[in-house]
Amino acid sequence: MNRRNFLDICNKFGLSYASFPLLGALPSLAHAADLEITRNKRFLAIYHPHGMHQPSWTCGSGDRQGNNWQLSKVLEPLQPVKNKINILEGISGYSKSSAERHQLGMVGWLTGGELFREGYSIDQIVADHWKTKPLLLGVQAAPRLYNFKSNYENFRISFRGNGDAGAQKTNNNPWSAFNQTFSGLTDNSVGRFASNRSVLDAVLEEVNSVKRRLNTDDLHLLDLHQQNIRELECKLHGIYCDNDMATPAPITACQIPTMANQPNNLDSYLTRQENFPAIANLQADITVAAIACNIAPVTVLQYAATESTHTYSWVTNDQGKPATSSDHHELSHNIYTSATASRDFAAIHRWYSTQVANIASKLDNIADINGSVLDNTVMYWGTCLGSPHDHHHRNWPSVLIGSAGGYFKTNQSLDFRKRANGQCHYDPRNCFRDFISDTSQTDLLNTIADSLGLPVTDSNPVVGNMTNRTNDGTHVNNSYHGVIRKLQA
Repeated sequence: MNRRNFLDICNKFGLSYASFPLLGALPSLAHAADLEITRNKRFLAIYHPHGMHQPSWTCGSGDRQGNNWQLSKVLEPLQPVKNKINILEGISGYSKSSAERHQLGMVGWLTGGELFREGYSIDQIVADHWKTKPLLLGVQAAPRLYNFKSNYENFRISFRGNGDAGAQKTNNNPWSAFNQTFSGLTDNSVGRFASNRSVLDAVLEEVNSVKRRLNTDDLHLLDLHQQNIRELECKLHGIYCDNDMATPAPITACQIPTMANQPNNLDSYLTRQENFPAIANLQADITVAAIACNIAPVTVLQYAATESTHTYSWVTNDQGKPATSSDHHELSHNIYTSATASRDFAAIHRWYSTQVANIASKLDNIADINGSVLDNTVMYWGTCLGSPHDHHHRNWPSVLIGSAGGYFKTNQSLDFRKRANGQCHYDPRNCFRDFISDTSQTDLLNTIADSLGLPVTDSNPVVGNMTNRTNDGTHVNNSYHGVIRKLQA
């Protein structure tokens, strides 16, 4: 927020114009206002493996907005927050030909980079910009994968540099993650932490130094200005402030989650597939609290990993039967040849949609500046492949939830695909693409970064290892065309 916007907000709340010149005398007040609004934003990335069965996922061809579109069966659980989402079709990753399509898609999902040349992922870049550290949570609950790939290739989506050395581990143990996130905090201290975004507190030392140089009349004016700033903060946060200008009272909705007792046989518990949903619920509770309380304004929640072989015994398909005809990986390769596989695969991803919807709804029910926590958050939900049967990176299923404080226009189903025939919408195998003009994963990542206050321009991306177009018109890594204006409010 720039100084003019800050003054506009002051005017909105009827605060005295007499105090405005002091913003010029105390330039860090305007800077602190910028800092407060930026810090109030959050970024949450949620990953699941194996792409999507496009016919069951898509919300219809063409751009649709408002009430003129419907969520698909797979995305139907998102209905409670439909007016705050963007469903994106036709976002594509460009990469060199490689047999490691699963792994390439996984490491490129948040980086826009290549296998072994990932660079920095967006969570790390945003966290560095905000001078914080991302919270990386995982849900594995399955035996280790033995497919001759390293842990880095199979399990990592967050990177600080290339290859294994830059790959960041998720914490797959919710009890350890709970202690990592909330150690030493109580509900009261968490509330104080959440509300500690005060412009006034950030510049109090400077204000007091100015007071020593003021005459009586100016000192009175500065005191009035301090009171006006505090009142503005309290109105913006929707919280109570007492008369002595104390730090704003805690946000009562921001609470430490209640954890289940840690099982005695923890190592065994964390590797049994039947515990996957219970572990997922615990990690989701930690995610909501960490985001809502602003303890971890950058959080990544990773459900399983590429080539995951989980069998989802707790999920039932649309015929009321367990979605267990094959493991998740095998199902993904049969979705266009087997009705049973496509049915079970869709049911599994409807379950993931339910998990995302639950997190979004909880964040939407917590009050925050100018709306809810969800309103000031970018939730990015996606996966590592387009349609997985042939391991392509075209049309990665992508969902944005929240508007980043009004940056995004929401309640939209947007279609970025290039069609060559009427079947493209339903079967990506028949989709002939224009690789030069299409919307890339890097375009989306940089648009998200722009929404969170990073210095992105159409000629200056901050995410992705981009190279120029080659002579034959193909791309290495993700091409970058610029911020996606279509998404902006």
